[in-house]
Amino acid sequence: MALEPSAPAHRVVDVISYLAAHPTVELSVSDIARGTGLNRTTCQSILLSLEPRGWVQRRSDLRYALGAGMIPLGEAALAGLQVVDELRAELDTLVAAVGLEALASVVSGDEIVVVAHARLAGVLSQTVRLGQTIPFVPPFGIAHLLHAPDGTIDAWLDRARVKFEPDERRAYRESIRLAEDRGYVVVLDVEARRRFEQTVSELADRPASHAARRRRDELVARLHREERSFGPWTGSESAEVSQISAAVYGHDGHPVAAIGVHAQPHQIDPSRISEHATSVLEAADRVTARIHGRNPAMSVRRPTRHV
Repeated sequence: MALEPSAPAHRVVDVISYLAAHPTVELSVSDIARGTGLNRTTCQSILLSLEPRGWVQRRSDLRYALGAGMIPLGEAALAGLQVVDELRAELDTLVAAVGLEALASVVSGDEIVVVAHARLAGVLSQTVRLGQTIPFVPPFGIAHLLHAPDGTIDAWLDRARVKFEPDERRAYRESIRLAEDRGYVVVLDVEARRRFEQTVSELADRPASHAARRRRDELVARLHREERSFGPWTGSESAEVSQISAAVYGHDGHPVAAIGVHAQPHQIDPSRISEHATSVLEAADRVTARIHGRNPAMSVRRPTRHV
């Protein structure tokens, strides 16, 4: 008989995840119950179990937040990901090379998590923060799907927030294949994505904003159709491009992380797309080499570096 996931364990994870999604807010038991869909008694029991370990902290007015006991867990999780240290080491180099904001991410379940971030000295705006999450659903995360197993791509397509027609699934697969051939992913600067990035930037400053989270979720459902109407990036120098990213590969040749750059404001200088793509690819390849990974497409033609 196949084992089933533990329902009580799921409920504990739901409570911790909800608190983590609201790191600057102290929440009542009723708030947490509504946010997780659990009943109030169950939430109270879970919180009482987590409090002695310091995983949550209770205020005098019976409101809760994540506790200091979670900090070593987060540090241990990052320490267990060798790729994170290697990604961090590349970001400053990448920022210096291209003059754009750089970030690195990994996939955790059905979310993309920012694990490293760098920007030019003196730039005060913050578009993302460490630990920021983005749903790993179409159209997000294609760099994490380059040379990924078919099952991984199917699962990603199945998580779409709107129903896909067969031709839309084929179009996404074709986009992934073209990016595999090229070696990197180019994100077009379409209006819905611009609004999505503005919302993510707002969440970086105000993680507890319910309005921003609601707008983010609504935009996810709209974005894939707007981007599909433009088709895959063809390399046209007139294209408006906001992001360039590439995969970092593990020993099995599958993606373990993504590294990339994005512009502020939202369009990368078209004449420098190829140059920036080369810098991103070189950074990704260096990380892949240092973690003893294998890029399954090293023979793919790289863009020509401009000098």
